[in-house]
Amino acid sequence: MSKKSRAKKKEPMESLPVIRPKVAGIDIGSTQHWACGPVGSDGERPVRVFGTTTGQLQELAEWLLQQGVESVAMASRQPR
Repeated sequence: MSKKSRAKKKEPMESLPVIRPKVAGIDIGSTQHWACGPVGSDGERPVRVFGTTTGQLQELAEWLLQQGVESVAMASRQPR
């Protein structure tokens, strides 16, 4: 029996209910920030990468406003 035939089929994940649809997530880094906006009308989540200079952070803020974002969750990692 091959590994492929022994592999368990993944069950589809159950979605959590949407409580606040206009929320974005930002992964904060020292040289770039990855931002994920709310689900669009096409069902896709827009993701963009921004730099960390003042101008680039202003672009990030403007992009979030364009996405209709009302709240943001941020995460960062400690340097090793």
